[in-house]
This record gives sequence, C-alpha cells and structure tokens, in this order.
Amino acid sequence: MVTQRKILSPHDIAAMERTPRAMLINSLPGYKPGMLVGTCDGAGHTNLAIVSSHFHLGSDPPLLAMILRPSTGQSERHTLVNILGSQSWTLNSFTLEEAAMAHQTSLPTDVTNRNLPPVPLAFSGWTASTLHSWKRPHCR
Repeated sequence: MVTQRKILSPHDIAAMERTPRAMLINSLPGYKPGMLVGTCDGAGHTNLAIVSSHFHLGSDPPLLAMILRPSTGQSERHTLVNILGSQSWTLNSFTLEEAAMAHQTSLPTDVTNRNLPPVPLAFSGWTASTLHSWKRPHCR
C-alpha cells in the first residue's frame, strides 16, 4: 500500500496551530538524540541545557558543534552566555530512563537559585561534578 503524501505550502505551515507546527518542524531532520550541555559561569554557577542540535564536524582533530538560539533579550540564555564567557562546555549523554529528568533542564529557572550547594542542579535532579582541574561540569 502506498501512502499518499501531503505537500504543505509555506502558507499551510504558517496557518498551523503553534504546537502541531513545532512538532512538524522539529521532526523534519529526523531522529537526533538529546544531549545535556554543561556550562559554568565566572562565579562558578553550573548550568545544564538539553539540546539536540549537536553535530560532528571532524575526527582529526575531533570537532563537535552545536547550534543555540541567539540571545533576543526576551529570555535568559545561560548556556550561550556561559560558553561565550568560558569558551568551554561538556556534552553529556543520558539514558532513556533519564530522559524525563533531562528534559527538566529546559524549564525556566531563577538565576539566583540555579546552583544550590554542593553544586546540585536541584531543579533537574542532576548533580554537577568536575573532573580534575577542568572546571566545566559533567552530570551524574
């Protein structure tokens, strides 16, 4: 059985309700696993953000990249600001069982309450940890 495909015009897409349109547009590139980006600001506040816009650029030297939304001034962009300030970040995988917890990192947070001792990311359930002298957090 052949499935007939519907062709959507730019007008059709613009006329869609917000949530179905977002689901359609987000699905176009196909499956991309989510990852957690770990950053730290100059005061030592840790931040985790879930992203699926990461990709491989090369293996020699090893290069990974990701795309983040630009800062529009309408919301805080902790990950972007932290990366621009520190020039480093970690990329952390998570299991299917941890997916709901990982998604919690996309919730809005109060910047003054996002790093509670001893560096837990309490709003998401993850705990930040650092390796050796490298200050960027990875999650446990």
